[in-house]
Amino acid sequence: GEDSLDIIENAPLRLAELKGVTSDKALYISSEYRKLSGIKNVIEFLQRFGIGPASAALVWKKYDVSSLLFIKENPYILCDDELGVDFEQADEIARSEGISVDSVNRVIAAMMYILRENAAAGHSCLPVKRAVDAAERFLALGGETIHRGIDEALKNGQLKILDIGEKRYIYLNEYYRAEKYISEKLTEMLKTSAGNVKDLSEEIAGVEFALDIEFETLQKAAINGCLGNRLFILTGGPGTGKTTTLNGVIQLLKKHKKSISLAAPTGRAAKRMSEVTGENARTIHRLLEVDCTDKERLSFKRNEKNPLRADVIIVDEMSMVDVLLFEALL
Repeated sequence: GEDSLDIIENAPLRLAELKGVTSDKALYISSEYRKLSGIKNVIEFLQRFGIGPASAALVWKKYDVSSLLFIKENPYILCDDELGVDFEQADEIARSEGISVDSVNRVIAAMMYILRENAAAGHSCLPVKRAVDAAERFLALGGETIHRGIDEALKNGQLKILDIGEKRYIYLNEYYRAEKYISEKLTEMLKTSAGNVKDLSEEIAGVEFALDIEFETLQKAAINGCLGNRLFILTGGPGTGKTTTLNGVIQLLKKHKKSISLAAPTGRAAKRMSEVTGENARTIHRLLEVDCTDKERLSFKRNEKNPLRADVIIVDEMSMVDVLLFEALL
């Protein structure tokens, strides 16, 4: 009768009074019903603050039956990268739940929001003083409160601090991890290539003959450097001969029977690279085989356990590559 739903949710074993319903089946029915009613409650609650069902489904996937309890205790859990709710919306929920404006969770969420916004603008970290000043303005709170929030975030492992000389920098974990990995990997590559530079003057002269061109001294040094190091940066302004130098490098690599992969950060740059070299070039995402099955974060099928099958990787327009993509490439 009218008590059915209440019994399913709160006294499921009574369902076993029905013919054909075992205790296990009764508990399963109750569990499935609680999931359905639980996600319905989360959707209804979040919709009051302009947060749609898609976000509610992600919240439920992450926190399950505890979703509403966790949100009411700390609405700022909604602001992480995975859930992607705006800070202002989480702030509105916090006000409705009577959470203090100087709560540690609010300060941490604001600091992470500021760092994410700066990361989108190309800053992988911020000087601590600048970050604190921004948080003070954003939250209309004093520096002491902001520092208390930062200390808590560091204790919880939510943020990282790096001291360089007398300056302190604050990072989101993923950017700290990426920069650390990049620096370690590049150092390792440089160490293992030290002393490998050879004089390839005769071979370069052969390429000049084959292409009917004459390289300048600096171009020859660059070609020599590319083939003698595990890591090489070829740079220069427009019209300085980077493309000609690159084509010389490719010709010599082919002569040495090296397999080559060409890539660029954008489709347009990859197309241009193909045009000027006559070789197939792809975006870095395609090169690394971006994993489209993971909708929540950028991931690739190519990694240290499944490396690229190439002796040499040439990346054009490197200044356009962000820190997280460079980490994945390395």
